[in-house]
Amino acid sequence: MTTGPNHISHLLLLDAVSPYSDALREHLAGVCQQVHLVPRLSQAYALFADFPIEAIISEVELSDGKVEDLLVFLHREKLRVPVIVLSANAEPERAARIIKAGGWDYLTKQGAASLAASRVVTSFNAYQGEPLAGDSQMRHQALLASAISDPVISFDLAGRVVFCNPAAEKLFGYEQDFLVGQPLSLIFAAGSGDLLVDLLLAKAVGNGRYSREVTLHTAAQKPFPAQIAMSRIDSAGVLSGCVMVVRDLAEQKLLEENLLEMEKLASLGKLVEGIAHEVRNPVLIMAGFANRLQQKLKEDPGVQRYVRIVIEQIQRLERMVADIEGYLQFVKDHQTSLTRIDINAFLSALVDEFAAQLPGDRKIRVVFEPSAGVPPVRADSNDLQVLFRSIMQNSIEAMAEQGTLAISPSYDHAFVSLCISDTGCGIPDDKLGEIFNPFVTSKMSGVGVGLAKAYLIVEAHGGSIDIASKPGEGTAVTVSLPVDRRKTSRTQTAA
Repeated sequence: MTTGPNHISHLLLLDAVSPYSDALREHLAGVCQQVHLVPRLSQAYALFADFPIEAIISEVELSDGKVEDLLVFLHREKLRVPVIVLSANAEPERAARIIKAGGWDYLTKQGAASLAASRVVTSFNAYQGEPLAGDSQMRHQALLASAISDPVISFDLAGRVVFCNPAAEKLFGYEQDFLVGQPLSLIFAAGSGDLLVDLLLAKAVGNGRYSREVTLHTAAQKPFPAQIAMSRIDSAGVLSGCVMVVRDLAEQKLLEENLLEMEKLASLGKLVEGIAHEVRNPVLIMAGFANRLQQKLKEDPGVQRYVRIVIEQIQRLERMVADIEGYLQFVKDHQTSLTRIDINAFLSALVDEFAAQLPGDRKIRVVFEPSAGVPPVRADSNDLQVLFRSIMQNSIEAMAEQGTLAISPSYDHAFVSLCISDTGCGIPDDKLGEIFNPFVTSKMSGVGVGLAKAYLIVEAHGGSIDIASKPGEGTAVTVSLPVDRRKTSRTQTAA
């Protein structure tokens, strides 16, 4: 058995009386002068008045408390006694909290009591200043790092990875068995990684710690912004390397960009709202006088023609102002009321109604292709009416006098997707990124709020809109809606 702890006369063993705890006491009695086995915290507290307790082994949960209560007691009484937790269960997060609260080590009851006793003795020897055995040291480091939700990587002075926790494996897409021994530059940009790692290592070693924003790469060579915090590792006064905690900033950067975009749109909305308000009154006045003028000049067909043109353009302005005010009101007041909707039945009725309203002089074929196995979605039926009508109306306007409008649903990976395609003029590549922005349009009439409203509806439902278009051939708009709103939302993409 491992050599016993130096200078320990009285060891406290806090555990329920059982064959395992009795066997553990017997093994520890061979290397300590006296082992006190008690099952309750209250009994343990009383022992401190009678014996000079120099070390403690404790279960996590006791009949009248828990090991954290013992650590609080020791801190309050200013008793510097090492506490090793010997638990039946491995709980990394709780282990980290216990060690942070003052516990020395956290071990599990794996194997026979003799094995547990040997591991306890090894840990106590480390506390008393002897070098910690390699496997115990790695277990101790792994325990702490694995309990941390942020990615953690440690590396030696040569810049080679020594350890990474599960969070780092998940973030970078490398398994620990592969990453250990690799140069840290592997996760940095190709070409500059070695120089940057040397700089970071020098900063961390020289200052004790160093933090900055960098761009890192996953195993799939996908770059992402990150904040790294590095600290040097000193073991018994000997510098052995550094530990690096990584925080993925991709989501934060995206939120910052979205916030900036929202602020821009809010400012634009206020500007447009003010303009619409100022324009409405003069337009109404002009419309009133134009109508009067038309009545007074009934006998002059030439003048009547010009007056009619003036009235038509005024009416166009009125519709544009109404569209703008309607969009701004929609943004302010929009709320969703979710119900279960059978997409096949919903689209079938909507498409029939929409096709019946098309002008008879246009040779446009509207085709709906239902799909079996598409589950219901939780959505707002009024919102879906506005959403699909806006998209279909844009498709119709893109197809001049003839063409085909096709609508088909599908189901894949917890999302119901609805593809609306046309054989119209298509959208130029340089315009694809702008089509969902309000007040952006290439049409001769309207102010470009239909697709902007559609985008807001999809976003409110946790879905996404994908656009694929080829000028001269047509456009396909795919709306994806989650079956379960609790699932992660997709992001908008443009193909």
